Amino acid sequence: MKNLTLAACLLLSLQSFAGSSDSSMYYFNKGLEEKNNKRWLVAHQAFEKSIELNPQYANAYLENATVLLEMRRTDKAKENYTRLYELQPDNKVAIKELAELYFSYRQFEKAIEFAKKCTDCTNANRIIGMSYYQQEDYAAAEKALQAALKQNPNDAEATYTMARNYLDMEAYK
Repeated sequence: MKNLTLAACLLLSLQSFAGSSDSSMYYFNKGLEEKNNKRWLVAHQAFEKSIELNPQYANAYLENATVLLEMRRTDKAKENYTRLYELQPDNKVAIKELAELYFSYRQFEKAIEFAKKCTDCTNANRIIGMSYYQQEDYAAAEKALQAALKQNPNDAEATYTMARNYLDMEAYK
């Protein structure tokens, strides 16, 4: 009798988990549909519901963060990318977006950390170099900015920062 009760409880818990997973997928697909139609707020609400039903659903965090960036809600987008990074530490999209968000928030240590992890990002050296410049680590900034300018010689901001870097290095001799 005890085994029967235990089996019934186990079956109910599995059924409720499967039901919430199905509901999570339903809201995720609804969010994708709304995102494709550029109804950002409705898509965000659907992704939030999907995350509420399944907090381990990494794709929902990714899509929700993308929608939040479209709505210019960068704080919430950063939270979603951070949670995605916690779930999937090797997710390249999360790493790239976190590097850019931390740089734009002027959190240079974090920006450098994530830009170094982003091996295939086109602007990683630019973020690293400009972050080191802001931290007044001119030697490290020079190396990273040279690499960034090698990738994109037409980057005016990186060129300007490199020039400022040389002026500041000269001033601190």
